[in-house]
Amino acid sequence: MTRLIIFLGLYLAIQSAGYAQGSGFESIEYSNVVVCPASSAAGPPPSFEAANCAMIIANAVDPQDKAIWIKTLVNLDQTTGPKGEPLAVLISGKFSSDVYLNGQFIGSNGSPHLDPERESSGFMDAVIYAPQTLFQAGENTIVLKASSHGGLLNLAHPVHWIGIGPAKDPQHTIMAHYWPSLPTLGLFVLTMIYFLTTAVSGRQRQTSLSLFSMCAFAALQLSAELSRGMIAYTYPTHDIRLMLIVIFSSAFGVSFSSLVSSLFAPHKTTLVIFASAILSLVGIIAVEGYDQKAAAAMLAPIALSVILLSYWSFKKAYRARRYLVIGLIFVTTNLAFLSYFLDVLFFYLVALLMIFLLAESAFNAAEQVRRRREAEGRANRLELALEQVVQAEKPVEIAVKSNGRIDRITADRIIQLRSSGGYVEILTDDGRELLHNESLSEVEKRLSLTFIRVHRSHLVNTRHVQSLKRSDQGNGWLVLSDASEVPVSRRIMPSVRRALG
Repeated sequence: MTRLIIFLGLYLAIQSAGYAQGSGFESIEYSNVVVCPASSAAGPPPSFEAANCAMIIANAVDPQDKAIWIKTLVNLDQTTGPKGEPLAVLISGKFSSDVYLNGQFIGSNGSPHLDPERESSGFMDAVIYAPQTLFQAGENTIVLKASSHGGLLNLAHPVHWIGIGPAKDPQHTIMAHYWPSLPTLGLFVLTMIYFLTTAVSGRQRQTSLSLFSMCAFAALQLSAELSRGMIAYTYPTHDIRLMLIVIFSSAFGVSFSSLVSSLFAPHKTTLVIFASAILSLVGIIAVEGYDQKAAAAMLAPIALSVILLSYWSFKKAYRARRYLVIGLIFVTTNLAFLSYFLDVLFFYLVALLMIFLLAESAFNAAEQVRRRREAEGRANRLELALEQVVQAEKPVEIAVKSNGRIDRITADRIIQLRSSGGYVEILTDDGRELLHNESLSEVEKRLSLTFIRVHRSHLVNTRHVQSLKRSDQGNGWLVLSDASEVPVSRRIMPSVRRALG
């Protein structure tokens, strides 16, 4: 949301929203606004010369909890838009109004009234169409009767803009500013789904939930921002929108603190979340203006995270410096461009933060998989060594059944076993080849861990493996003690390598 509520920055805000000089929008004269209290429910505009009327600056106009008359001027260079479009009076703010142009009533946005019960809420952003003959080159007088009895909040600057420009849908004009941020919304949704999936699968659950929360609240915050350009809503709804933006901003900041804590001090995550929430609440209470409240609600807990990351970096915690750098960049950039907080630039910055966190999460997950495989490999090698000791002391015996005859052979004498139809060929270290009337899978169940399946048709004794060779296609073969070679399938190659160390 651009800084529309500050009339001093009105023209820049309108430029970024598409009402700029080139689009033909002309705003009211900032320091030439006359305000009078409305003394009756009906009647024509006053003369604006009564003692109770006052000339004020535009951002001091406040119709909240009362009804007032407003008179101001707009200067036009031409009586059409830059492309010959018809003109209209454009109004944005938290109030209902009756509108007069150059002394003639041209329409209403809601229905203003002295009595709160009889006021009808106007739209937050409205176009008041007028006969084109009323617009004149040079000075144009706009008079409004305005009241604002609805809503939940009392805004410091309830009037956002008043002016004359091409007659077109205000939602379309506002969305023209926010369209570039839609790809970031897609990114937030996709990363939200990714981190939710990783959390459900049990991988880095606490960290994944924190990342999911950040993505979800960033998406909700941007959606709340976009709602002004997507939905024509009455002005009391604007208060709800502002409160949601502040809540989502706060939740995003607290989620960042939760993420940092889950990575570097998981046992203190609850404490960090509580402290972050308190800081966010203090920031909301301490500052005025809802853009500023949203900024303070988010940046206060992230600033706490930066302090904690500085400590963990000093303690040389793994990866703490990377998170410290990204946290510092995020905070300082937002402070440097505070007037653009909650604007498109801000959401691009959040998107870059999420990309970094996504990459970090993927890197960390890959690192954990690598460490787990190394641990599994060490465990497998240890288990294999123990099995070899057991086999050396008390080798397993296999009763080889073939042609009505039974031969007993110890497993340590077997070099390899290979499937041959419904039989198994057993090759021993003394050069014999025995045909066993059983399947390879059935024999495998009785053998120790010193035997590994390297192919669907081959089972080898690791004690007789001389070397492992790998081809460019990912498969390979084992060279055994009898100089024979046994194929190793590409699918099984990683587990064979881990088992052999």
